[in-house]
Amino acid sequence: PTGATGPTGPTGTTGATGPTGPTGPTGATPAITVAATNTLGPGEDATVTAVTTGDNVALTFNIPQGPTGAEPAITAAYLLASSGSSAQVANNGPILFDTTDQTANVTNNPANGQITVNETGLYLFFWNVALQTSQIEEAVINLTTESTGDVIGTSSSGGTVNTGTTVNLSGFALADATEGDIFQLTNASTSAITPQPGTTTPIRIMVVRIL
Repeated sequence: PTGATGPTGPTGTTGATGPTGPTGPTGATPAITVAATNTLGPGEDATVTAVTTGDNVALTFNIPQGPTGAEPAITAAYLLASSGSSAQVANNGPILFDTTDQTANVTNNPANGQITVNETGLYLFFWNVALQTSQIEEAVINLTTESTGDVIGTSSSGGTVNTGTTVNLSGFALADATEGDIFQLTNASTSAITPQPGTTTPIRIMVVRIL
C-alpha cells in the first residue's frame, strides 16, 4: 500500500533573472478634449470629470461662480464753470470763472480761478476759450498744477492770430489728483488775450472724476 505523504521540503534558492523581453509596441497617444465647462453656484466645490472612450479622454470642468462684489462707494465729483466776461487776460494771467455748477468735491475760487480737488481720484479736464483779440504771435492756454507749476494740458492756435479773427482754444487733460490739489487755467500766449465779446460764455471748463 502507498504510504503517507511526507513533509514539504525546504524552498530552493531563487534562480537567476531571465533575459529582458523585447520592447512592446508604442501605445496610441490619447486625444484629450474639453467636453464642457459648467458654472456652479457660489460656494460649491470645483470638480473635474473624465470620460474615456478608447484612446480618447473628454474632460468636464465644473467651476463655482464667485460671490457678487460690493457696490463701490463713489460719490459725485464734478465742476462746470464758465464766464461771460470779455475782459482782457494778461500774459501768464489766470482764467477766471463767474458761474459754476459744482459739488463739494471739486470747487472753484472765482477770485483767482483756482480749481481745488477735495477727493482723490482720476479727473478729466476739458476747456474751451473763444478769443477775438488783437494780433498776437500765438494764442496758448495751459492747465497747470499749482503745487509744482507743471503743465498737464495745453491748447494752442498753432500760429499767428490776426486782429478780429475768432479762435477757439479747446483742450483736455487727465490728472491723477490727490485731495487738496489745485489746478489753474492760465494765458500762456505771447501777449494778453481778449475773450470773444458778444458771446454768452466764451470761457468754459468741465472737471469730472472718472475713477
